[in-house]
Amino acid sequence: MKSINFKRKEASNFEGAVQTKKTPKKPKNWDRIIYISILLIILFFIGKYFVGQAFYIEAVGQVRFQDVKFRNTDDSRIMEFHREAGDAVKVGDSLFTYINADQYGEMNQGFSLEGTYSIVQAKQSSQSWMEREMYNLEKDISIKESTLIENQKLIDFYAQQAKKIEEQIILDVVPKSEFTNNIDRRNKLIGENSALEAEINVYKKQYESLARKLEEVNQIGLTSNSGTGQGTDSLRKLFKSPMEGTITELYKSEFEVALKSENILSIHKPENVYIKAFFNQEDLKELKEGDIVKLEFPDGTKSDGFIKKFYFSTYLIPDEFQNRYDPPTRTLSADVFPVNTEDLKKWRKFYKMRVKITKGKF
Repeated sequence: MKSINFKRKEASNFEGAVQTKKTPKKPKNWDRIIYISILLIILFFIGKYFVGQAFYIEAVGQVRFQDVKFRNTDDSRIMEFHREAGDAVKVGDSLFTYINADQYGEMNQGFSLEGTYSIVQAKQSSQSWMEREMYNLEKDISIKESTLIENQKLIDFYAQQAKKIEEQIILDVVPKSEFTNNIDRRNKLIGENSALEAEINVYKKQYESLARKLEEVNQIGLTSNSGTGQGTDSLRKLFKSPMEGTITELYKSEFEVALKSENILSIHKPENVYIKAFFNQEDLKELKEGDIVKLEFPDGTKSDGFIKKFYFSTYLIPDEFQNRYDPPTRTLSADVFPVNTEDLKKWRKFYKMRVKITKGKF
């Protein structure tokens, strides 16, 4: 009788050796790998945060210059700048030429020749500033007259709409507030036009005054008498630099009037670069004058500094460092200076930029 056995015999090679079955490789579980990787990254940043909180103090700072701002002793009109922002100057270098001026640009007498002021020969004729002012006045008058015309068109339009709105109110189509809003808009434009007309009249009077004075200058020929000391050239003065340094900023433009209460330009010395630091109030117990801090600039450059001075009162953190929706933060303010004076050259190029400040607690 046949044996019924459906189990296959193990395959054997020609030498009779039994061949073992190969177990297939398990596929990689990519979901698990990605999950573990994300978890490790999160744990790394959490650990870094707690280590930073436990062992380091972090703050923000801003590179600043201790600059000197210069003003004139009288109201004056700046005629020409001889240096630009960023230029290095020495004691006695010419900074700008000016003349005394009133609201119409008229030149007044009575300049003091003391200190760093001296009379210089003008490079431009006396008519140049008058012609420039007249041109600006013409432009302003033209713009305001155009605005006046556009406003009048809107006033006429609102007047026409008022009649239609009255009819619609009677029919109970629109509320009465629509009529009130229409009247308010029209009255606002009427008031604006009244102000524009007053400004235009003032500008026209100034223009006429300048035109008369320009005609007088042309008739008398003041520019040809500059050699005798009677022309406008003899009224021009030169402001010279009383210190050595670099021009930080020009606050005025050529032909602009500078009141004696207004800054014209500022100069800083290269060694007067520092960082204004803003520390959290709770870090006060960990800070003292003379502490060394680590600085990191926006381009990744690193440097060492030391806390030179603390301020007694707290200061609001600058707007650019304040989170938009957070309440205003009052911080401890300190001045940080470089440990190595050679780093001043690096610091200067980051003027008004953000600096990351780190200090160890232990």
